[in-house]
Amino acid sequence: MNFKDIKAFVKKNLIIVLIILFLLLSLIIFLCFRNDKDGGNSYNNSVDLETAIDVYQANYSIHIFGSDSDEDNTVDTMNYNVTPMINMSIDGFLLEDFEVKSIKITNAEINISKGRGVRSFPNHTLPTSLHCLGYFYDSCDNGINPKDAEDMGSEKEYVLLSEGDIEPKFYDETPTSYFSPEIKFTVIGVGSFDYDMIMERDSGFNSMNILQYSGESPEDLVGTFSFDVEIDTSSGKYVKGFVMDVTADEFVGTGASNMEIDTVK
Repeated sequence: MNFKDIKAFVKKNLIIVLIILFLLLSLIIFLCFRNDKDGGNSYNNSVDLETAIDVYQANYSIHIFGSDSDEDNTVDTMNYNVTPMINMSIDGFLLEDFEVKSIKITNAEINISKGRGVRSFPNHTLPTSLHCLGYFYDSCDNGINPKDAEDMGSEKEYVLLSEGDIEPKFYDETPTSYFSPEIKFTVIGVGSFDYDMIMERDSGFNSMNILQYSGESPEDLVGTFSFDVEIDTSSGKYVKGFVMDVTADEFVGTGASNMEIDTVK
């Protein structure tokens, strides 16, 4: 078919050609929108692994708290925690000889404009029988002062339990059938307040008002907290990214709870 024949065909079947072009354009727009909405599956997880591993809860909470900032306790520091609450089921019964080889958190990042960011993970000495935990995976009875807290880096590999064992004895252990990432983000020194002065002035202290006592603006406390979960299996590697964009609206009272993680790649 030469050019004249093609031109004649297009002219004769113009409506059909326009319909085909419209359908192709609609398909392209749909695919682009879907990839953008789903994060484009930028980690290239296989369909099998996306089916076998399901994120059925992805929330986070924020808690504003105060701490002593000097030995004389004359000035107190305002800090806040961001704690993800994520639950993932791992069920590869449809995959041949499916096995979980490792589970880890990677690329844990804090992006803030004020304060000092600290990433905390549990170690293998923290038993699950200890129900009262401090802000840095420590005991409530012997908590670490935030000014002394050390950043633990961007990566943590968890200890896998034997197949069929679903009762972790330590906070850094996980079954191979589900995973609930244990990680805390803390921003230290985003403001300060004088506890003794407030007690004398108000005849009491209300922890709901720490942000108000500090005089800081919520807009100055916003930040982005993110990390990846990597699950290495016999069927390949699965990676899922989680991003928590903390906004000014979430700094009310002592913070917010059950906020949805807005980006799950």
